[in-house]
Formats: sequence, C-alpha cells, structure tokens
Amino acid sequence: MDEGFEWLVEGLQYDPPRTVHKFISADAPHFWDAIEKAVLENKIFFSPVANLNDPFEARPVYKEDSVAQVQEYLKKWERTFGKGTTITGGNAYELAKENGLSGFDLAVNAEKNSGYSAEYAKFLISKAKAILEDSRNWTSVTSFTLGWSSPLFWAHYANSHNGVCLEYKVDPESMLQGRLRLVPVTYSEERPVVSTIELLKRAGAGTGGRAKELITPQDLGETVTKLALTKPAEWSYEQEFRLVDTKGSNARTYQAVPSLAVNRIYIGTNVASETREKIRASFGKSVEVVQVGLCDRAFSLKYS
Repeated sequence: MDEGFEWLVEGLQYDPPRTVHKFISADAPHFWDAIEKAVLENKIFFSPVANLNDPFEARPVYKEDSVAQVQEYLKKWERTFGKGTTITGGNAYELAKENGLSGFDLAVNAEKNSGYSAEYAKFLISKAKAILEDSRNWTSVTSFTLGWSSPLFWAHYANSHNGVCLEYKVDPESMLQGRLRLVPVTYSEERPVVSTIELLKRAGAGTGGRAKELITPQDLGETVTKLALTKPAEWSYEQEFRLVDTKGSNARTYQAVPSLAVNRIYIGTNVASETREKIRASFGKSVEVVQVGLCDRAFSLKYS
C-alpha cells in the first residue's frame, strides 16, 4: 500500500489504557507460536477486518452520493492536483479510455470549471463499493480487552478456561511515534453509514502529503471507525480496544508492536498440568506467570 496511508491514523481517537489483555485458547493451532512471538519478539497477530467472525463487522451501510455531489468533490480535487488527475493520483484520461467512457473531455465541461464529466462521476460512484471492499481487505486489526478476570471472557475466548490471558503494558509515547494506534471500539444500535465521497477520500489518502490539503485526518479517522471500530451494542460488555493497521496486508500475519510488551501471563483454571509447566519453563524467566483460581465465595476469579 502507498506510504500516504500512514497519516490516516492521526484522526483516530487516542487515549490508550495503561494495560490491555488478550486471551488465547490452548487448543488453538497457533497457541505456542502466539505466546512465544508476543513474549520474546513483541509480535502480535493481525487479521483483515473482512475475516472477522461477526458478519456485521466492517459492513457499514453504503450511501450513494449524487452525481452533482461527486462532481463538486472532484472540482476540489482538481484544484489541488490539477486537471485530469484520478482520486488515486493517476491519469483520468487513461482511466476513462480503459473503461470505455465517452465524452470525457475537458472542453465539454469548461463552462462548469471542471474536467470531470457526469459520466466519470457515475463511474466513480459505481466503483465506490469496490473501494469499500478494498478497505475491508487492507485494514487489519488485533483485539484486546481491559480486564483479565471475566469468567465470560475465559469461557468464550480461552476455550472454557483452557488457555491463557496475556497482559500487555502500554507505552503511549512510543505508540504515538508509530503508525499503529490502540483505540476503543464504538458500540452502536445501528450500522454506521459511509458515503461515496467518504470512500473516495479513503482511496485518495494514498496520494500522500498533498492529499492533506483536501482530506483531513479527522475525515479518515471517522471512516476507519465505521469500517474497523464499530460493533453491535450487544458486544459492549467486552470493553474492546483494537490496534488498527490501515496499511495492512490482506493475509493474516504477525506484526512487531514495540509499544506493547507482555508483563504477565495468566494461566486458566482448566489448563492441563503439563501445559502449565511448559508455560512456566518457557516464559517464566521473561515475564511473571500466575495461576488463575476460583474465589472461595464470590463468582469471581483470583490469581496466585
């Protein structure tokens, strides 16, 4: 992806907690690999938002802007980048020719002070959904929660307490210097709405520095929130935070995150004894390893 996407995260809300937690099931095929990379290499597993398991994830409602609205936006784009420039910095004439668009002539629309015909605006409107799908594939995330002690989390995300919870210490200043941001998920009763022009701005961010004259980080932060940081209200109990990579890969992969460091491993109550011992032997010299247990009277967990 183009280097211009790095400044997109400037518009995301940023006030990270000092610690966050991630649960891993002992039955997961990547269990040992995930712990080793997290503890010893500061690497965390990311996945494109298109691959998340909730079908509502990263599926905002698409609102089609009018031809006139898109043409007005293109006029602003033209004043910034010059006549005949596509929203991604290419040659609009070549794009029009490749797609069989007729009437794409600066002279045709000279009286409107725009070289972008209604036909070209309609073409971009038709392509906006493809831009949306592209954003779903190239925006990747990894998820955390604030606490370690919820029995519900252990049941859902650590295979009925048969797994671990990694506690990460957050370095806000270091994170601020990087291109990844730890931001809270927004919970909503309704699906967010994303417009044609919002998606055109998302695509145009890849042109780099000059795009800032027309596209603000706040514009893009709102779009990323709609794409990667909005979930149904029923999920609000999770208090989820995510690292959002707007320049990610469409493949699942590990990424180095120097601003997050594991400082404790919680071992679930149902983890087999041999697995417990292997965790302590493998990682006990690098981080604190504790055993989770049941409280005597309350429906809550403790550790020792």
